Amino acid sequence: MDLPFLFSSRERAMRKAVSIALALFLLYLPGCQGNKKEQRIDRAHGHLRIVAAHIAEAFNPMQGEVIRVAIAARDAYLNKDSFIPSVNRKKYGLASTGIFYKKVQDENPSMFVSALTPVTDSVRETVYLTEALDQALIAACKHPSIVQTYYNSRLNLSRIYPPVDVLNQFDPHIDILKFAFYYEADAAHNPGKGPVWLPNPYVDPAGRGWIVSLICPVYVHNRLEGVAGLDVAVSTVAKTFPTLQDKSVLMIDHEGAIITGNDALTSLLSMPPVTQEKYLKSISDDQGSPKGHSLLESRSRDVREMAKRILHHNEDRANITIRGKKHTVIAAAIPEPGWTILRIMD
Repeated sequence: MDLPFLFSSRERAMRKAVSIALALFLLYLPGCQGNKKEQRIDRAHGHLRIVAAHIAEAFNPMQGEVIRVAIAARDAYLNKDSFIPSVNRKKYGLASTGIFYKKVQDENPSMFVSALTPVTDSVRETVYLTEALDQALIAACKHPSIVQTYYNSRLNLSRIYPPVDVLNQFDPHIDILKFAFYYEADAAHNPGKGPVWLPNPYVDPAGRGWIVSLICPVYVHNRLEGVAGLDVAVSTVAKTFPTLQDKSVLMIDHEGAIITGNDALTSLLSMPPVTQEKYLKSISDDQGSPKGHSLLESRSRDVREMAKRILHHNEDRANITIRGKKHTVIAAAIPEPGWTILRIMD
């Protein structure tokens, strides 16, 4: 029973004011919660941008490393007459497969010349003069994220550090010039003639996981003599930045291929596991993201549209519904080597 007469007019006014305040609070509450969610996403996005910037900074010194190897190679060609006489030529020989290689196994770089190249005096001379690169290749590989350094010449010659068993590791008739780590440095693909990251990371058949390569052309008297290069293991980058190990975070290349991310998250995005064997691909002239492993090819239309907005329209935030649940995807780009970090937020 309503008994308004039991309260004074002042009390009734106070009760009315409290009721209005309560109604306003309940009306405003969803907005507060929405603002808090936006603030949480904004903070996470800011942190993601900082991580992306730090990763870019970590890659910057590697350009200096590959340039130093390229300079050492150029100097070797220009000063070959003073260096070649000191080379121990007995350490090199011809294998039954037709490969001309370094027979001595030591802690210095391996060397081989493909059987496609006839072993002429000019080829032998290039083998001997490129021995001058050994210390530069070793020095560059001391960087914690660099797993391999190499020099490949137009004569199908390759010097590689750390040393490998070249007779068993490579096809005797390998055509180095048809691989992206060589031709992407030529004048047609790299008119600037400076260091460039290969556009696609690849899964290393030797078991080092995802690899990305940085290469630099070596010109002598305006002719491309060869290409210096180094390989970076994505796993070492991921270990350095804990954010990349977060279960809600993944990293993709410029074509949308996932290069870091846990299987639960890739499954949520209707993608196959990163670790599947069919994910392996070479870096030959048909290099590209493996078919079906790009977010642009996800089984989910919403995921494909999200990837398009981020990769093709340079958006850094997108709302998406996955399995009936709303999520916000935030993105931060790493210009070099062309990756993007994504975080899926509730």
